[in-house]
Amino acid sequence: MPLPKVRKPSLYLLPLWIPWQTSIPLHQGCPLLLRWPTAWSQPGCPFEAPLGAANQGPMVVGGGRVGHYLLAGRLAEARRAIEAQASELTLELALAHRCFEEAKVQLEEARDELATTEDEAMYNLSEVEGQLEVLRRELKLLIGSWARLSRRGGSWGNCCQLTLTIIAYEFGYQFATGHFKTSYHKLEVDEDPYMELPSYKVSIPTEVPFDDYLVTPPALPPSS
Repeated sequence: MPLPKVRKPSLYLLPLWIPWQTSIPLHQGCPLLLRWPTAWSQPGCPFEAPLGAANQGPMVVGGGRVGHYLLAGRLAEARRAIEAQASELTLELALAHRCFEEAKVQLEEARDELATTEDEAMYNLSEVEGQLEVLRRELKLLIGSWARLSRRGGSWGNCCQLTLTIIAYEFGYQFATGHFKTSYHKLEVDEDPYMELPSYKVSIPTEVPFDDYLVTPPALPPSS
């Protein structure tokens, strides 16, 4: 006896594992609840029993709109999960890019500050070298003066004291100013605070006699 013809399954026909208690409305075109191994052994069944299907419990073989809706729901849930993960990764990427840009700006500022510091250090070094050269020349002059004083018969102590006095008076502020500029190289000084202005040069007599004689006696306080 020939086997009955079986309708070709639709594209939406797929096996879905669901619990036994799940209720699905049964009407034409909805899935059928089958049991195995007898279900898979029916003549003309378009499916092959999956490996270990006899030990997995009940199975719904679905087709039509219901199977499509179930698949669409699972795909939508997976899509939402993927989109949420993609949003988190996009946020992390934006934060990493922002941190990179901030670090790049800080690096450029540090490079500019380093270049400025190097320029200031070279400028201060050139100034110190110029002052040292001036001091060397002045020291040679002092050594010559010291030698002349020694030849005139001055004592050693007097020569030393005179030399130190001259050095402290003539160049002491230059040592202090150089040390100050080296210690605080970022501090800008507009002018030399020890510079003598032209208005300070007032002609005065070489010697002023002392006179303690009062021309007019002080007035006595009134008697009470």
